[in-house]
Amino acid sequence: MAKAQKKRVSKELDKLWRTAKYWEWLRFAEQEGLVQAQSTRWQEAWHHLCRWALRLPGHLEEFWQRLAELKHIPDTPDIVLLRQLKDFLEDEDARPAITALTGLSPAAQLLREKLLSWSWEPAQDKKICRPIKILINQPEKVTGRTFTELGTLLAPTPLSEIIQSLSKAISQIRKFNSKTAKGNRNRVGLADRDLKMLDNRLDQIAGSLDPVLRQVLLYPFIYQAVQHFERLVAREDFAELSHLAAVIPFLFSQAAGSQAENLKNRCRHLAGEFATESEAVDYLKQALPQDLETKVAALGQVRLALKSLDPSERLLREFHNFYKRVLDGIGKRQKELSPREKINLMRVMDPILFNDLEWLPDYPYEVALFLNKSIDSGCGGALICTLALLQQNSDRGLKQKALANLQKLPYPGDNQIIRVLENLDETIFPHVSLIKPLLELYPSEAKLKELLFDFLLHEVTMFLLTNTMAVDFEKSVNINKSMMKSLQKMALIYNNDINDLKDFKEVTVLKDLLECYPEGYLTANGYRSLLLKLYGRRQSFDYLFTQLDNYLLKGSGTMHGPDEIFFNFAAGDWLDKQEELLFHFVIDNVDDLQTAPLDTIQLVVDRFCQPEFMDPKGLNFFLSLSNRLEGRIKAGESAAEALQNRIMSLVLQYRQTRTGRRRTRR
Repeated sequence: MAKAQKKRVSKELDKLWRTAKYWEWLRFAEQEGLVQAQSTRWQEAWHHLCRWALRLPGHLEEFWQRLAELKHIPDTPDIVLLRQLKDFLEDEDARPAITALTGLSPAAQLLREKLLSWSWEPAQDKKICRPIKILINQPEKVTGRTFTELGTLLAPTPLSEIIQSLSKAISQIRKFNSKTAKGNRNRVGLADRDLKMLDNRLDQIAGSLDPVLRQVLLYPFIYQAVQHFERLVAREDFAELSHLAAVIPFLFSQAAGSQAENLKNRCRHLAGEFATESEAVDYLKQALPQDLETKVAALGQVRLALKSLDPSERLLREFHNFYKRVLDGIGKRQKELSPREKINLMRVMDPILFNDLEWLPDYPYEVALFLNKSIDSGCGGALICTLALLQQNSDRGLKQKALANLQKLPYPGDNQIIRVLENLDETIFPHVSLIKPLLELYPSEAKLKELLFDFLLHEVTMFLLTNTMAVDFEKSVNINKSMMKSLQKMALIYNNDINDLKDFKEVTVLKDLLECYPEGYLTANGYRSLLLKLYGRRQSFDYLFTQLDNYLLKGSGTMHGPDEIFFNFAAGDWLDKQEELLFHFVIDNVDDLQTAPLDTIQLVVDRFCQPEFMDPKGLNFFLSLSNRLEGRIKAGESAAEALQNRIMSLVLQYRQTRTGRRRTRR
């Protein structure tokens, strides 16, 4: 046998043994001709299977069925008894052979004594055998009618009433495996309250029965439960399995045997349920020396627990260290993977790694180390690599690896880029040139440019707002010089990075903001400079109003979540002040409206012919504007008459309102 094949066979045998799949282990060992080489485990496997068959009818039925699949069968007394028992139940005269057996285990001796003590009348025997055979050989076909029939045959004995009471119970438990339940991820038609009552009733009945009779009568219930449990395991629905272990402890213990408690804990852990942080930490430590597959499973289970445990720094540190060991293990296996397998690994692991960043320490060094290991292991895909490019604290080597990875991958899509931007721990500002590698990597993605520059504009806006609040507060005492130095330093970095993006036309907005607010916070003079800069490009109020929507503050409703709350709180009266400054700018340039299109004048009226602007200066402006329109009407521009009438109507209305207020005060 080749070395690689030996390794594969050995790995498969270990896997089957570790999961207690002894029948599969025996068959595989026979196929590979390893019965002699694995003699110790071979004997131990038969020992386990005999014990199970002697303890539960379900395992006994499986023993008889699976025995025919194997050629090498030991002739130990217990196995001989189990084989003869089948003949005994099929009405063959095996009683003398069973009586003559020696060397039986205690459990086998007890079973033999019960068998030999049976004494039935021939006529009654045949009637009773039919439902009993169904109970033992066809548990999936046992219905309420089966127990009713058997109970009637045993009347008027006390056992009859007990057996007939199981009729309703079996109808309930069969709902576990109804067609509806099999197609549903959860059980159907069985509330926790019903299950608890059923489990308690079966527990009470079991306590009143002979051990052997208990195994026969309860076997259909255990069979139905096991079928459902196996389906949950196949679906990896360990949360539901753990829940059922708590709701129906008796049935679960009957199905799991002596390993019930261990399996309960195992199910809880697989479902990410840990009673304490120490339990989760211990679980990670126990998984540390295990193989990579076990480590990956443990990682997933503890990840689930983190969401409910409110983890301390200690647990997060253990989780992080364990995570690094897993990534190292995955990295070592890269050479064994085909190109397709490598792509699939990256596709699966990339979003998992990205989501797990929330459980890592906030230290920049630790984040950079995790990103490095993610990429080196072959798990870091578009999300991780994009994040590495946009992180301020990523070193040159990490950025180069991330960029090299992205060059091999297709464009991740706008939604994935947004996801990365929304999950950045630190702002990109003032290092705005961090977006340049992405822009150069995907030059044909027009939407990407819009996303990145809009994000930068949002960051610059929040930066200016935050600083404006701080400066306004500081003015009430003394302006903090260290704060001003910090703002100047950030402005210098911003200026240098803006120059790196000069080849992109979208940078104009960011550049204008830097030039108009060099102090790093909002000022009235800065806003006037911005208005002059924009108006000077076209000498058009239409252009000015349109362009202003691309700059700075856009009003409530354009932001979401915490940013919107902060915006409403931080902006204060700046939005009103901004409109006031814009109105004064229009007043100062009223001469340009003399020949402006009527649509432009309409925009001015719609925006500023409001009560808050109707101070004496505002009223005079609109009266002047009305006079200019009257001149155009006389010159033959009849379309201006409707607009002039509207202006005069609004002016008179506001004048009357102001006059009424004065009289009220008197």
